Amino acid sequence: MMAVGSEFMRRIPVTICAVFILSILVIACDRKSKVPAGSSKRATSQELHNAISNKDELRRILIRGMPTNEIIVALGQPGWVQDLGTGKQLWHHSLRPFAENDFAQGDNDYFVTGVTVGITNGHLADWGFVTTGVPKSRKENILYQANTLLDSADLKFFVVSNKPVPDGRLIDTDRFPKLGFIGGSPTVRIRRLKELTLKEQVFSEGQGRTNWSLSIVLNSEDAPQLEALTETNISMKVLIMIGNEFISAPVITVPVSTGRFGVDFEDRSLMESIKKQLAELQRQSQ
Repeated sequence: MMAVGSEFMRRIPVTICAVFILSILVIACDRKSKVPAGSSKRATSQELHNAISNKDELRRILIRGMPTNEIIVALGQPGWVQDLGTGKQLWHHSLRPFAENDFAQGDNDYFVTGVTVGITNGHLADWGFVTTGVPKSRKENILYQANTLLDSADLKFFVVSNKPVPDGRLIDTDRFPKLGFIGGSPTVRIRRLKELTLKEQVFSEGQGRTNWSLSIVLNSEDAPQLEALTETNISMKVLIMIGNEFISAPVITVPVSTGRFGVDFEDRSLMESIKKQLAELQRQSQ
């Protein structure tokens, strides 16, 4: 059984939106304009926040729990807003591109060109970088890639690579820093669940804390897919998502032949969100 961490972030398949010349990257903005709730259309013109020049600066200013007005002060108005319902949104912000050196290799140079921020009930819940690969022969240009999301609430598994993959993207979030690259499509997609159970465990040491474990059982028709995935990717990381949320990224140590695996949570709100989506997937299977 895989016992793993969790993730709020949404999947960000890459779509090329515009070409930015590095020497001309200034867009005027109106910080007083409001972000319309419930809209998945462009909320305002794309802003390029020129003051941010490295990832450490982003990690310093983007703090979980900060209210949306402070996010706007730090990043400006988002250029793209997606309303996910139940008090959740994704804000997509453009940045003045700066070099991404953590994964610089091969024939491409990599640049951080934006930030995607997950909002829950008016506060920052999680965030991640938008990274763009540019052929070294065209280093003077940057292709800005805006983010789109899958609408499907399927359970998805991605094998993680430490090298760029065709049509893939870099996963580098607050909870999964420098995780690696995943492909544009999941290695395994599950649309049905047989069983879902929740276990709560309270630890009394120190101030006391509570963990939650979700046990997930696949249908007999889908279990062989998970077995094949885990059997052929021993020692590899596999990123698990439900809908648009990152759940966990375990390292595969043994094949999962039973169709059963577990996910551990320390964050109750995240656990409740994941449980709700998995329960809906289970109901659709009946």
